[in-house]
Amino acid sequence: MPGLSGAWVALADTSGQQVVNTLVSAPEPLPRLAPEVLADEARAFETRQVRFSDVIIGPVAKIPVIAVGLPVFRASEPAYYLMIGVDVTVFRDLLKGQRIPEGWLAEFVDHSGNFIVRSRDHERWVGKPVSASWRAVMNQEGLFDIHSVEGDLYTITSLVSPLSGWTVGVGAQKTVFEAPIRQTVIGASIAGLLVTLMSILLATWAAWRITRPISVLEMGARA
Repeated sequence: MPGLSGAWVALADTSGQQVVNTLVSAPEPLPRLAPEVLADEARAFETRQVRFSDVIIGPVAKIPVIAVGLPVFRASEPAYYLMIGVDVTVFRDLLKGQRIPEGWLAEFVDHSGNFIVRSRDHERWVGKPVSASWRAVMNQEGLFDIHSVEGDLYTITSLVSPLSGWTVGVGAQKTVFEAPIRQTVIGASIAGLLVTLMSILLATWAAWRITRPISVLEMGARA
C-alpha cells in the first residue's frame, strides 16, 4: 500500500460481492461492485485479461474513481476479481505537472465518452459526457476540429491507448492554432499518453504482484 499513493486494493467474489477493501479498516459489511465494474468482472473472466473501468462513483470511496481489475482463477475456475481502485485526482495531478499552456486543453476520456480528467474545470466535468463532436471521433486517432463542452472550437489530436482503451486528446483553440505548431500538438499528446500508460502499467504490475501471495495463502489453507 505505501507504493500505491491515491489508490487502494479491493477483492470481490464471482457474484460481485466485495470481500476485502483496504479503504475500510473496521469490520463492517462491504457493498457489491458498481454495475459497470460488475460487467468488467464478467468480461475479465471471459477474456482472462486485465480490465480498465470507466470513471464511476466508488461505492466505498464515494468519489470519482477508476478500477484496474485482474481475474483470479482457482483450479482453472473463476474465483475472485482483484482490483486496484484509483482516485482520478491522481490523473488530474499528472496533467497539472504538464503545465498546459493558456488556450490549450488536455482530456482523458473513458470507453463511454465521459471525462476521466480534464485540464480545465476538472471538478466540474469529471464523470460527465464530452461534447457531441468530440464523442463522434473519440475512438479515432488523428487531428480533428471539435467543439469543447463550453462551445469553443478546438483543433485537437487524439490517441487511443491500446492497453486501457481510453482516449487522450490534446489541442488548442482554433484561434491560436497555426500550422507550424501541429507537430507540437502531436508531441504533447503523445507525452501525455505515455504518462498515463506509465501509471496504468504500474497499477497493473502491482495487481500481478498481489496475486502471488494469494496463491501462497491458498496452498497454506489446503495444507
